[in-house]
Formats: sequence, structure tokens, C-alpha cells
Amino acid sequence: MTLNQPTPAFGGEWFSKATELLGSTDKNLDQVKKSVQADLDKLKKSTDTAASLYVSAEAGFKKDLDEVGIRDDAQKEYLALFRAEWNKQEMGKRSSEILASPELAAMDGFITNVQNLPKLKAVIDSAEPGSNWQNLIKSFASRIPGLKQFLDSGGFDTILTSLGLDFLVKPKKATAKTVAAKPEEKKDEGKKEEKKPDTADASTEAVPESFKPGRTLIMGDSNFNVFPAAPHKALRERLNIRGAMTKGAMQSGWGLSEVKSKPKEFFKDFENVVIGFGTNDLGSADTAEKILGRLKEIAQNIKEKNPNIKVFIATIPPGKGNDSGQWLSNFGPADKEGTVEYRRLKLNDAIRAEKDSKSIAGFIDLAAPKSKGGLAANDDPSSLATDIRRTPDDKVHAKAEVLADAILRAEYKESKEQKA
Repeated sequence: MTLNQPTPAFGGEWFSKATELLGSTDKNLDQVKKSVQADLDKLKKSTDTAASLYVSAEAGFKKDLDEVGIRDDAQKEYLALFRAEWNKQEMGKRSSEILASPELAAMDGFITNVQNLPKLKAVIDSAEPGSNWQNLIKSFASRIPGLKQFLDSGGFDTILTSLGLDFLVKPKKATAKTVAAKPEEKKDEGKKEEKKPDTADASTEAVPESFKPGRTLIMGDSNFNVFPAAPHKALRERLNIRGAMTKGAMQSGWGLSEVKSKPKEFFKDFENVVIGFGTNDLGSADTAEKILGRLKEIAQNIKEKNPNIKVFIATIPPGKGNDSGQWLSNFGPADKEGTVEYRRLKLNDAIRAEKDSKSIAGFIDLAAPKSKGGLAANDDPSSLATDIRRTPDDKVHAKAEVLADAILRAEYKESKEQKA
């Protein structure tokens, strides 16, 4: 859930690129927009903006195809689909509109439609992208004799180490034999005082297994983008998720564009919608009022298309330590107007104040302390509780099952209130 990736002071741009190679690829069509953004200045000066815009967008699409394993001649039929959809939506005629928006918002609807083309969607859903460097190497390894075998045998780790980047090499898991060889260390570890995890108290009501929420549409950034992932099929079934508009690094403006691009028919069979944007919005300089306005507009647009749908909005979870945008450069203090934490608290208060709104059915209070069912550490409400993080060093993303529990509690509470 990052916005503007800062360049580390040590090593400069080269160091940043090296560390990016260790990251995982995104099997969504994220490269299309990135390609256009990278070419923005050149596109604005082009004598044939429409044609140049297509070339840039197609270049990004080719990278997306590479990431899901479609390469060389196999790309041709997918490029034809891309071109047909581009013409169908008359994207060339909209080139000026696209380039005039700082967030290229007019591209979002097009990308969503391409991503949902049956033939392409089937490939995307079944793909299991690896690391950036793995996909990069796969695209030309066959042309260099012996390279694939070298990398498969641990050669990439050797390269990193030789460059002084050995701290980027992922440590190998200890084998059973290794553990058995050092029983005294295991014994000593047992004596260490462990920090007790934040735990919910008895006031947090458990949701009965018999409770089944209505057909749910989930919307949001990378915290919520975890649900469509293949490993979380059981959670999708438990939450009855039947549709998703989720993508990492996205702000509420993207969510609003997605909603506006969908016809009424898209929303007609959903009974619930969960809206989980805001963290990335706070990574910009937008005010709490502006962000709230977009969240309310999303809810209102959905209600206009399906008046019977129940809208649940999540408060913005804590993110102290986030390494991007305003989060990094202007996080606190909480009582200083304009800082991220000040705006986050103000935004969450405003979201909660919408409880009497006819558009809102309930709230998923992710900003609450963990003892009250939220994600915040009990002793530091500006930080994500350590034991619910996806990984120990991840200061922004919560485990999927924790998010699922919070959503279920909000839906269950609303259903009880309706019956009362």
C-alpha cells in the first residue's frame, strides 16, 4: 500500500532499482498506467497525442503480459483484444482528457474493462507471478546459454552478495536437522521474556458460525486486495464475497471512477458493499474533508444504482512507520493540523459521525484498538498491532483473517439491529 516510493539516501537510484527487483509482481494491469505516467511529459508535447498514447499504453500492457507468463508470439491475440477495447471505448478521442488528470482517472475504467475480458481474466486469475527479477530473467534467459541453470542453483543470491547487498538475500529456513543439532539454543530461547500480543477483551462479540452475510462486493486498497487472492477462498466464502474492486496503491478517486464506470446491472445482485479506501489518500496532501467527500460519493453512487444495497465503510487503520508519501515525510504529531495522523483521526471521526446517514448501514472500525475489535495496538493507537501484521516488519497491512473478522462483526451487528 505505497504511493511515492522514496529513493534511499545510500546507493541512489541504482540501489532503489536493485531492491525493487526483490518485490513481487502485481498480476493486475498496473503497468499500463505506469507506462503512460512515465511518458507523460513526452505525450503532452506529441504532435499526434492519440497515437502516442496508445503506443505507451500498449507498451505497459506487454509488460503486464510478461508478468503473467504470456510472452513473445503468444502476446499477439491479447494485444488484438487490447486494441479492440481501446477502439471500442474511443480512448484516442479522450487522450486530452486522460492526460489532463493528475491521476489519469479516465484510464481506470478502460483498464478495468480490459482486465475483465473473459479470455484475459482467465489467464490473470490462474497466473502465479513470482518476483520482479524472476519475470525479468524469464523474458530473456533462453537467449543466454547456462543463465537459467545458474540462477536456479542460487546464482542470484551470489550476485547480490558480491555487490554488497547480501542483507537483501532472504534467509533460508532452518531445517529440522539444524534445530536438533543445537538443543541448548532452543532451551535458552524458552527462557526469554516474550512480549504478550495485543488481545481483544470480552467486550468484542464473536460472530456465530451460523451467520451468513448477504452477497458482498468488496472495494479498497491493498489491505482489502488480499481477499481476491487464491489462498483466501475460504474467507471469501465466509464473507460471501461475490465481486471485488480492489487494487494496491489505489486511492478513493480510483474507487469512485470504478463505480461510475459500471452500469446498474453490475450492482443489482449485491446485498452488501464494503468500502475500504483512505490509507493511500492520506499519503497525498488531501484534507480529511476532501477524502470523506469521495468516500460518501462512492456510497451515494452505489446506492443510486442499487437502493437496497447495504454500505459498510471502514475507518482508516493506523500506519505509523509507513514508508511512502506524506506518511513518511509528515506523519505526526496527532495534534498538529495538517499532519497525516491529525488528518487520519479527523477523517475517522467524520466517518463515524455519518452513522445516521441513510447511505451508510454500518462501520468497520479498523482504527479502534485491538481490544475493541480494531487493528491498532492497545498501547499505541497510531501503530498497527504487532501480532496482526501480515509480516513482522509490515507496519500497514493486517492479516486477512483479522480483516475478515472485523467485517463480519460489523455486518452481524447491523443484522441484529435490523431485527431488534
